[in-house]
Amino acid sequence: MATGRTLSGSVNRPQLHTMIMITLSVRWLRTCLLVFMISLVAGSQASWGQRRVSGTVRTGEGAALAGASIVLRKPTSGLQRYGQATDQQGHFEISGILPGVYDLSVSFVGFSTETLPVDLRANDRSSMAIVLDSKTLPQSEVIVSTRRTQRRLHPVTVSNVSAEELDRMPDMKDLPVLLSRQPSITFHSENGNGIGYSTMRMRGFGQRRLAISINGVPQNDPEEFNVFWINFFDIQGVVEDIQIQRGAGSSTYGPAAIGGAVNIRAMPYRPYSYAKAEIGGGAFNTRRYSFEANSGLMKGSYVLFGRISRLLSDGYRDWSWTEFWRFFAGVTRYGARSTLTLQAYGGPQRDGLAFAGIPKAANEETIEDIFGTVIDRRYNFSALTRDVEDFHQPHLELHHELTLSDRTRLNQVLFLIQGKGYFDFGGTFRSADYLRLPEGFTPGEERSLPLYLTRPDVSVLFRAFLDQWQVGWIPSLTFTGEKSTTSVGAEFRLHRSLRWGRIQEADGLPANLVGSELHGDSKPQLRGTRARHLQAGAGRSGLSGPAILAINQDQPVQRIDPGQHQYRLRPR
Repeated sequence: MATGRTLSGSVNRPQLHTMIMITLSVRWLRTCLLVFMISLVAGSQASWGQRRVSGTVRTGEGAALAGASIVLRKPTSGLQRYGQATDQQGHFEISGILPGVYDLSVSFVGFSTETLPVDLRANDRSSMAIVLDSKTLPQSEVIVSTRRTQRRLHPVTVSNVSAEELDRMPDMKDLPVLLSRQPSITFHSENGNGIGYSTMRMRGFGQRRLAISINGVPQNDPEEFNVFWINFFDIQGVVEDIQIQRGAGSSTYGPAAIGGAVNIRAMPYRPYSYAKAEIGGGAFNTRRYSFEANSGLMKGSYVLFGRISRLLSDGYRDWSWTEFWRFFAGVTRYGARSTLTLQAYGGPQRDGLAFAGIPKAANEETIEDIFGTVIDRRYNFSALTRDVEDFHQPHLELHHELTLSDRTRLNQVLFLIQGKGYFDFGGTFRSADYLRLPEGFTPGEERSLPLYLTRPDVSVLFRAFLDQWQVGWIPSLTFTGEKSTTSVGAEFRLHRSLRWGRIQEADGLPANLVGSELHGDSKPQLRGTRARHLQAGAGRSGLSGPAILAINQDQPVQRIDPGQHQYRLRPR
């Protein structure tokens, strides 16, 4: 293998309107940050007295229920603020509660869950006697918060998947696999074992027409609106619940919600302390290890949470292995009128790519192509060139909820999402013109033809790089009246994406055309292609832009000659 030069393209100057938009975007971002900080300061000024809630929990026959779970939640966000278990006499008493309105939830195994409103704004103490019925409710409760659909209020079909339901499902699967148990949802797994690159459809709509969000933060790629579930694998380990909306959505979910929306709520903070370690295993040498810990409520205001996990799998198909690290860490502060949550999640990943399918006939029986290659259900065309991905996309979120009055509240989130990495794939199906090979390497009339036709002695491994980030602010103001609720919101986002590629390894090419270093210049030549505006492109599976080589994985490849690493474009 030879090493040498970075493949690059010509650099075009940004247009004037692009520069104006960049300036305006930066100014908007500064303004948004200033407004966010002012609201934080305003929410931290109040210092009110503390309240107390006490009571007893009994069965319908009058017997005390020891160990029943008592939780106080904020009705607007559903976050658990305070909690306790009843003693042997069924008694509980929670003190140090900040003034406000809460939902008190009482639950016990084998009994229905009772939820009662508690108003502690004027009263210093509240006492109650609670009776639980000895029957289990089959339907999960509806958690109401901003950016979510409410039953009997919005004219759409909605279902909720609770954390308890997710716990009963296989936890070593991508979310599309788990959500496919819901009506009207199907999934596709490239690796064949539900780990790695998976996609979902809802009522026939692909995920580019679905609005996917985590804690209200959009997860659809800004350039092509696709969703890469692989980047937040294991998020189900910290999920509070998932709301699925089928059909066209309101403006709350953005323009991509024509087919439906999936709103994932990942706020795992609990008022009690605990630590948990899990080890799992499965088919195809799949292993998962995880550890998480929660501090419980500290000093009446703070909760810390952390989780780390590791997943390894060989995959069902050839060369469809996965190696994932995942983390989730955050802290929540509860104030008298506000809640502030800072959290981050993500993790590096390496995996063998398996983006190309197999002939339909190979699903039923083993077949051979015209060259005698045996193809079965587990065959992967990318195994020949050892196509691989190395990527990391960390997420950083700052959530703030401020109660302005009894009827008015402000919710806002600042977020930063960064993605950086590369993927390698066989490139002999590309032409000499595409690879910018020097004149004379192939005859002039053959420069637009694939190398497997013009130079069968050459093999190429192409590396495509991605370096992108987006930062945004999403505020919303909600006013609750006597007979109506009005919400006003906005969304501000700034996105930048840099994509470029090079010939990483090759046989049959001059050394100065291959590798990670330029002769006389150790930096890539595509510095001028950094774009700070929304630009439609091929997404992470390819390269886009006026001065960047275009790769389109929507057109898969088919192997021609195993001995020469040769491919041809295979239409769908």
